[in-house]
Amino acid sequence: MPSYFILVPILLPVIAGILLLVFPIEDARKRNICIEIIVVINTLLVLWLLTHRPSESFYMFRWEHVFR
Repeated sequence: MPSYFILVPILLPVIAGILLLVFPIEDARKRNICIEIIVVINTLLVLWLLTHRPSESFYMFRWEHVFR
């Protein structure tokens, strides 16, 4: 499994929130169901990542490149 897959549970709610702002769902019931589906998918992804973590390390940001 690629190490960058750990970004998916972080970016999924952000992207879903942006999409809900751009394409609003007027019906409150449908909007709540959509948000709950996103939360459940995100939770399942986090649980899957806890049991199948990547073998290599993933660094989103390294400080040593900043201070050179």
